[in-house]
Amino acid sequence: MMTGLALLSQVACSPVTGSSTLPQGPAIPVGITIDEPGVSLEHDGVYSGLDVDVARYVTGVLGYGQSQVVFVPVSVQDVSEKLESGTIDVAFSALPADAGSREAWQYVGPYLSARQGLMVRADDRKAISGPGSLANRVVCVVDGSGADVEVGRRIPDAVISSRASYKKCLTALMVGQADAVAGDDAVLSGLVKAEGAGLVAMSSWRYGQSPHGVVVRSGATELSRTVKAALVRMVRDGSWAKMAASLRENADYRVASTLTSDHIEIHGGSVSS
Repeated sequence: MMTGLALLSQVACSPVTGSSTLPQGPAIPVGITIDEPGVSLEHDGVYSGLDVDVARYVTGVLGYGQSQVVFVPVSVQDVSEKLESGTIDVAFSALPADAGSREAWQYVGPYLSARQGLMVRADDRKAISGPGSLANRVVCVVDGSGADVEVGRRIPDAVISSRASYKKCLTALMVGQADAVAGDDAVLSGLVKAEGAGLVAMSSWRYGQSPHGVVVRSGATELSRTVKAALVRMVRDGSWAKMAASLRENADYRVASTLTSDHIEIHGGSVSS
């Protein structure tokens, strides 16, 4: 059986961007988002958050040292393109609602089963407490995240406005171009903590799902199985529990249910032997 390092060397080992220092030895380009406090954030060249912690653990199991891991910014809009072009080998992120049915990739997980939620201006927390108070109000969603479908199904009278990222939705909220931001409640909780509770707040309403997983190219079944084994090990050796505690500290987000190895599966794409 090939080691994780040998397996990934067959996928890609080309020069990549996204790191301020040159990797020592073969590099693995890893896709992450970079503007989600507590979940996946880059600040002054330092990467932090749950997705980053999981990425470092999994790539470590695959045989890569931290200096060999090159983080590459991705979004839900361009992750397929960057996988197919070889810009990244894997991505660690929240996934769109239809991730399991996409042919261009497989994903392994979820390692976090977040839910969908609402972020509102602090002064509007009482006025906007759920779906009944969003009729004819503007709800900002991240383009490609699937939140528009979820909101449209539950609140048909809401006015949906799309932006390229959660940070851009946050800006729209703060300048009055949106009344609420809908999406991954772990990401939203991190933004609330980063911005300060006096400015924005989380609504108590939760709905739908927002899984976080490891994305690989469709057909890369051996790689997916290796990643799955790494995630299972992460759960069993107690590393996941420590990551969940850090998420609570850094994003004020309490994981709703305990992750077990039975939750880790390979989803979507085309599976080859």
